[in-house]
Amino acid sequence: MQINIKNHNFELTPAIRDYAMSKLDTLSKYFKNGDATLNAIIGKTNNHHKQGNQYEVKLDIKRGGENLHVHSVKEDVYASIDEARDKLDDELAHNMDKKRSLMMRIGRRFKNLIKMN
Repeated sequence: MQINIKNHNFELTPAIRDYAMSKLDTLSKYFKNGDATLNAIIGKTNNHHKQGNQYEVKLDIKRGGENLHVHSVKEDVYASIDEARDKLDDELAHNMDKKRSLMMRIGRRFKNLIKMN
């Protein structure tokens, strides 16, 4: 899995980059042959109606014709990375379950067709 990290409106320190890489690299368990590309945008937003700075993390993963996108906004950059990673992990697990259940349904129907003959 290829991981691309970009920054927006703040300086991306090596510590934040390493933290994001270590957290996002754990998602490679869903991709056996490494054919996916994960784009991460980490940025600082300034909301006029809220006090203080907030950090925004956008994760976009592309594999074949499949695209998943998650978004997280928190006051701490590390918490925002963690939340976005957890959301993407949930989405990937849900997709895998959908595919697995579809294959099981097809297998059950095929088995029933064989039994009828």
